[in-house]
Amino acid sequence: MGDRPLIRGGETAAAAETARPDDRLLTVRAAEGDDDAFAELVRRHGAAVVALAHRLLGDRAAAEDTVEEAFVGAWQRLPELLRDRAFGVWMHRAVTDRFRNATRGRSSPEPGGVPERPLPAEDALARALTLLPPGQRACWVLHELQELSLDEVAYATRSGERTVRARLLRAHRLLAGAGPAAAPDRLAEAARRLRERPTAVDRDALADRVVAAVRAVAAPGRPLPLGDPGEELWLLDTAAARVLRAAADSVAGVRAAGCRLTLRDGRVRAAMTLAVAPHAPLAGPARRTRLSVLGSAERILGLDLDGVDLEIVDLLEPPPGVPGEER
Repeated sequence: MGDRPLIRGGETAAAAETARPDDRLLTVRAAEGDDDAFAELVRRHGAAVVALAHRLLGDRAAAEDTVEEAFVGAWQRLPELLRDRAFGVWMHRAVTDRFRNATRGRSSPEPGGVPERPLPAEDALARALTLLPPGQRACWVLHELQELSLDEVAYATRSGERTVRARLLRAHRLLAGAGPAAAPDRLAEAARRLRERPTAVDRDALADRVVAAVRAVAAPGRPLPLGDPGEELWLLDTAAARVLRAAADSVAGVRAAGCRLTLRDGRVRAAMTLAVAPHAPLAGPARRTRLSVLGSAERILGLDLDGVDLEIVDLLEPPPGVPGEER
């Protein structure tokens, strides 16, 4: 561990997320009101951001409250996320913002009493982190424990990279200079153990709580008419879009991203954005997607769509060993 660099370049959190391209598709869906898609984002990233909040705040209950608030805030700003960083990195920033607000104007706590028995090095490190100034603590936790790159730490802390480097160096000197984790090698080993310590999170329960909070503040959606003119039968566009996205997803090699429904002169038209695996001419999957969407709209919703406009915005990597479709 002694040759581990003080400040890493290495693989970034954003780079790790590129292996899961579905995050962006889920963000698009969630931005259009699909709370099932948002719940999946919460399940994917909940454990990481709970770990971050706990490491920053030092209190598990406060960490969970902070994370729930951050996820609700993310829901309210989803259109902005589509133009900004990857969802996981953005959530690190949202939690760090709340930590900074909670500690603004506070001095670092005084060291507590000496424990009756020596603490394991990783526990001593966790305790020492609470004594760092908030800015140093945030930078060190994000870089060393959450393994964000310098650029991502700068984004999460709303600081420049030079400021981040300076804070990391000061934090490293303070942490390596005293306590059971003293000396760089021992500090690096303690950080590794603390980083690898699992954070027990019930992902489904967290997603349920977040979605319940989101539904309490979210707009319900726009009503679309069903049945004959004059009948009082309406369907929310968010519910209809969920069904149509599922119809698109049922087509091999296709994942739906966005689905917007427009009402004009009593007729409803769908516009969808897709990601498609490029192992066959794209016209084939597009044609099958249009038929699947039209069929589900009529069969499940009783909705006679005026048409389905498709836009392919991304290409998916086909699973290994999947042969190309017949031309």
